[in-house]
Amino acid sequence: MESSRSRLSDGLRLLLLACAVASAGCGGSDRRFEADYNYEVLKKAGDGTVTVAEKGQVTRATTGDGGGAGGVNTKVRGISKTDVTIEATLPGNKTASLKLEPKKTAEEFPAGSEHGIRITVSEIRPR
Repeated sequence: MESSRSRLSDGLRLLLLACAVASAGCGGSDRRFEADYNYEVLKKAGDGTVTVAEKGQVTRATTGDGGGAGGVNTKVRGISKTDVTIEATLPGNKTASLKLEPKKTAEEFPAGSEHGIRITVSEIRPR
């Protein structure tokens, strides 16, 4: 009787350990890749000219990481081997989401905002 309880206890421990390992490896964020990117906070004047108000750089960013400058915060929302999605929160709580590949640049001015964001992804690599 004692040996069957011991086997059951050992089996339960093994099952719990397997579940813990599986859940750690299958979380909501994918941290297998990291990215380096530069961002520029843009300001649009009344005559339509655009100037760079602030600049920033984020290195080795994984899902959930980011940076901020000039009242703008950036955050990596998703990353894969081929692209990264970066969300920017601008003054007035306007948001912009940009999906970029390495060596690509994109910019966005949310509707009704005099501030925008320009992001250039330098590199995406495995961690």
